[in-house]
Amino acid sequence: MNNFSKLSLYDFLTMLIPGFVILWFLDFFGLDTKNAVIDIFIGILSYLTGLCYHKLIECICKKLHLIGNECIQKKAWKEFYKKIEEKESRKVPFPEDIDEYYVAAYYKIAKNGCLMNIPVLEAQEAFLRNAFLLILGVICKITCCDIAYCLCCLVIFLVIIFILSILAWFSIQKKIYYLVWEGDYYLIRGDEILSKNKIKEENEKAQDKEKNENADI
Repeated sequence: MNNFSKLSLYDFLTMLIPGFVILWFLDFFGLDTKNAVIDIFIGILSYLTGLCYHKLIECICKKLHLIGNECIQKKAWKEFYKKIEEKESRKVPFPEDIDEYYVAAYYKIAKNGCLMNIPVLEAQEAFLRNAFLLILGVICKITCCDIAYCLCCLVIFLVIIFILSILAWFSIQKKIYYLVWEGDYYLIRGDEILSKNKIKEENEKAQDKEKNENADI
């Protein structure tokens, strides 16, 4: 039986992988990895290391307002409701407390089982949040070695990944907020919209039927 079968995607991406990379960074794998007991020990230690690292990064990001970023929340809200305003030709008032409104909207869609792929995006976002410092550490470790051509290429590649991972992190954050606003809106207006479409379809069918009857006469 797989020792890690009970781990969720979130655990795997945000704790196990970063913890494994940190142990590699510390040259911890001088142990005999052919031994099953050692493998389990390394797996557990990787998870514990990743868990501590995850909490540290989470604490730092909260202090720097990089988690629950109000600016990204507002941008996602405006992006979604701009489409609604254009479609319905009405002004949607901006929430007084965007953070509180977001939390309420999130729990509402969770209660109704409408999170869809949001948990996966949250795992990806947390992984990227944890990964960018690890990538920076690997770059520093490689550059401390004798620089060869292949290592130079690897450093350049990692620098590009480092920059892209930060951009992807904020992009996924924005996508999560957007999906929460979207889910909240359609939970409120979904039945009304479906009802309107149903009435429209019925009217179109009635008109088609009337036209066919007139054509037969």
